This record gives sequence, C-alpha cells and structure tokens, in this order.
Amino acid sequence: MTVTGNPEVLVVGFDPRLLPGVDADAVEPAFAAGRARARELDVELVECLIAPDESAVQTVTHAIAERPWASVVIGGGLRVPDDAVPLLEIVVAAVRSLAPGAVIAFNTSPVDSADAALRALEMRAHFGS
Repeated sequence: MTVTGNPEVLVVGFDPRLLPGVDADAVEPAFAAGRARARELDVELVECLIAPDESAVQTVTHAIAERPWASVVIGGGLRVPDDAVPLLEIVVAAVRSLAPGAVIAFNTSPVDSADAALRALEMRAHFGS
C-alpha cells in the first residue's frame, strides 16, 4: 500500500546551532539531503528545530497546532540522550493532544525523515487509525 498525495509532515528535532559541542556546519548537509529526499518523495516537510531549554515546549506546541499534520517525525536527538527523555514525553503528549490525526514517526537522521513519515502513514493505512 502506498501513500498518495502530498502529506504535510512536521519534523521536530534539536537545532544543531544551539547544541553545545555540535558543529552545525557539519550537520547541515544531512538536513539538506533530508529536504531533497522529501521533495523526491513529494512530501511537504517542515522543520521545527528547538533549543535544548524551556523554550522548546512552547516552540513545539505552537508548531504542532499550526495546521493538521499527516505525520510528526521525532528526531533521534530527542530519543537518545537520557536527559532529553522528559522533552520527548512532552512532544509525544503534545502530538497526541494537539494533532490527534497525525501519526508519530521516528527518523534515524535528518536524511530519512520523509521516509519515516511515509512508513508511519503506510502502517496507519494498513492497520487503521
């Protein structure tokens, strides 16, 4: 089963420019590759890059409530470091509350965000809402 149309996908992840010890210039090619892959797959991908601080909650909730997303992709940076888990829980709760029609997906890097969203959308189509 394939997803048709041009799904609108929100990708939530940390802004590499705001992470201590991360070379944002080294990460940018992965973001660019992810945007190119989304265009190739006909996925409208919108990035919501957040700071690793208390402003993240407001940024995420505003972005999620902005429109009816087909999928919200949660970046690996929110899942891997133990100290990010509370924020991950907030993001998941916000998606479930503010965008109940959106499927939640998980990428492995910025490159495969569109693929992750399409996988999740296909699972929803297969298993139902």
